[in-house]
Amino acid sequence: MKLSKSVKWLLVSLCGISLLSVAAVTVLRYKLHASAGSSRIQLANTLVPIDFTHPDALILSERLSALPHDLLKVPLLKATLTEEFAFYYEEQEGRLSLMGTLRRLAYEHHLTFSDALVQQVLDSPAELALWRGNDGKLDYWMLSLDQNLVTRALKGLAEIALNDSQLSKLGELQVDGDTVPLLQLAYGYQRHLVLASHGSRLVLLSDAGMLLGYDETPKSDEDSGYQEPHLLAGQLAHVASALSSDTANQLALRHQLQLPEQLKGHSLVVSTNYLSFGYQRFFPALQALRFDFDGQSWSSQLLVDESQAPHGWDNAALWQAAPSGAAVCSGLPLEWQASQELAKKLAPAEGQLDAALTQLQSPLAVCWYEKSRLSTPLFIARFADEAAAKQHAKALGKLFGSVIGAHEYVRGERFPVEEQDADQAHYWSRVVSARYGSHLAAKEPFKEELSAARYFPVKLAISGSYLFFSPDGSLVEQAVSVQQKQFPALADGLSDADDLVGYLTPKTLASLLEREMYASLPGQLEPLFRDAAKTYLAPRLQTLASYPPLAIRRKSSVLQLESGLQWQPLDWQFVTP
Repeated sequence: MKLSKSVKWLLVSLCGISLLSVAAVTVLRYKLHASAGSSRIQLANTLVPIDFTHPDALILSERLSALPHDLLKVPLLKATLTEEFAFYYEEQEGRLSLMGTLRRLAYEHHLTFSDALVQQVLDSPAELALWRGNDGKLDYWMLSLDQNLVTRALKGLAEIALNDSQLSKLGELQVDGDTVPLLQLAYGYQRHLVLASHGSRLVLLSDAGMLLGYDETPKSDEDSGYQEPHLLAGQLAHVASALSSDTANQLALRHQLQLPEQLKGHSLVVSTNYLSFGYQRFFPALQALRFDFDGQSWSSQLLVDESQAPHGWDNAALWQAAPSGAAVCSGLPLEWQASQELAKKLAPAEGQLDAALTQLQSPLAVCWYEKSRLSTPLFIARFADEAAAKQHAKALGKLFGSVIGAHEYVRGERFPVEEQDADQAHYWSRVVSARYGSHLAAKEPFKEELSAARYFPVKLAISGSYLFFSPDGSLVEQAVSVQQKQFPALADGLSDADDLVGYLTPKTLASLLEREMYASLPGQLEPLFRDAAKTYLAPRLQTLASYPPLAIRRKSSVLQLESGLQWQPLDWQFVTP
């Protein structure tokens, strides 16, 4: 089965750890007096400041073992993902060291767990919450398992010695009036798992730093010496809730996200804060994206806070202004007040920005095109009318001049802002040199003044009631051409643009991704990586390119939820010519 091999290895690793951990907890409950004088906490690494109440992603599964297979029931994923695509991660050091630790513990302590027992754990309900690390990846997680199916078998696994060098007591939890040991398992260099068990519940955490911190901001060494972090009561409380027999505590995250208590199949929830790389403050109405599998097919929903979108979310007018041929386009209910606050910090001297930005209408459209770069999307916004656009054009031009551009060390100053009127539009543009710019400088008359071999021709334009901006000025010019009926609009290829929230063209998206992939290859190792990309990734992109355009539409919510939140179903439709 494609892709399932690597995912199942991960699940088997986690479940193997869970089997060993429950055996350890069982023994430690009877032998804790032997470790009364345990040493201080050995930190795995630095602190991990996460919010247990707001995970970046949440996976709920009725049967963990079925998740990889069910993911491939999405035709697009089945056609584009292969076992070879993910095979590289089978050999990564973290997994190997984890499996090595399992084998050592099992050998030294005469532990055995059969494939059937592991399969029972894999077939149990599970909840996996994930948080991003400093690199933006989902590095930290908390796995909650219900072991009702295997509780008796776990108690008879065997014994683990208290003095095992890789297993230590981290602290204690109070769960339903019981004292529960919190254990830390070391595997590999500077790698630790944290685990605890109570009743039929088991919780595993990927890093002890998730539970550590300071009650107050630590003082300097000169003031009070080194202050060691410690287990925080608030963080421990979240782990205790996941272990509790109280259903309300166990399902706290589900209740917070307005998810059903009883789950059939799988539910994958990703916060928009994670999907937007932390820019959700600009569109607070969008809370999360959810994918559900009911045993037969997948569906998707969007969690919308209507109270944060007072002006609605109608993208139809934006699709009339967006050039056709977009690789990806999305309409966002932007909160311009947040942009106003940012503009004040970037250009505090521009006193008329408040009025200008508050006149911009929500939503905002963001589009990427094949001929450009991932770093140069086209932004499309609207004023209430053309008169408002003309009234605030000067203030927006000043903002452009203040925040766009950087010091050119060859030239000694920034390039000037150029203004012009053309095609019934007013343009502001500035050349900005950049190592990964969208345009080559070699043939430009100003190449000797640039600080890099590439540059961005950044451009802002107002045409009618529309505002266009992009680091690639050619996209702005094309959008203005749409206004002048000289270029087709994205909406021209759609039978109905109402309720359209997203649009993608697999063919042009594949081309854009392939070009970006080759452009990002490291210099000295480029031939090696290029060959690997051609062998493994390029065929998958070619398969992706064979699909027709895809329109994503928002349906009316069938259920009104509390606090203005509602899950709105999304309809994914292939667009036929």
